[in-house]
Amino acid sequence: MGPIKEQVTAQSVINAFEVQAITSSTTTTGAIIDTKDYDLGLYFAMVVTAWVDGTYTLKIEDGDAANLSDAADVDSTSLVYGTLPALGAATAEGAFLTKEGVHSIKRYVRVSVVSTGVTAGASVGVLAIAGAEVCKTPQAG
Repeated sequence: MGPIKEQVTAQSVINAFEVQAITSSTTTTGAIIDTKDYDLGLYFAMVVTAWVDGTYTLKIEDGDAANLSDAADVDSTSLVYGTLPALGAATAEGAFLTKEGVHSIKRYVRVSVVSTGVTAGASVGVLAIAGAEVCKTPQAG
C-alpha cells in the first residue's frame, strides 16, 4: 500500500470575510490572506443567508504588498472556473453556497463582496480553504 494523504493537515480554513449583514449596494472588503505557505492555491466558499434582496458577487484581488496597496483583480485565467460567482434571487435559500478557486502567483490575496440591487440585504460570509504543498502530520511528532 502506498502513502496515504489526508486532508486535515493539508488544508487550512481561514475566515476570509466575516459573516455580516449587508444592507446596501456597496463593496465590502474582507481580510488579507498571506499565501506564503499555500502552494496548492486557495478556494473560497461564499454563503448567503437571510436573503431578502440583492445580488452578491465575489471579488478576488491579489498583490505583493502586505497591505495590498498594489491590489489588482485576479485575472480570469488564474481562476478555477473562470467566472466569479454571484448569488441572488435565482438561488434558492439553503443553497446559497458557491465556490471559486484561485492560483495566484502573488503573495497576498483578498476577497470582497460586491452587492448590487440591495435595499434590505442578506447575511454574507466567505471562508478560504488553503492547500499547503507539504504538511507534517501532527501525530508524526
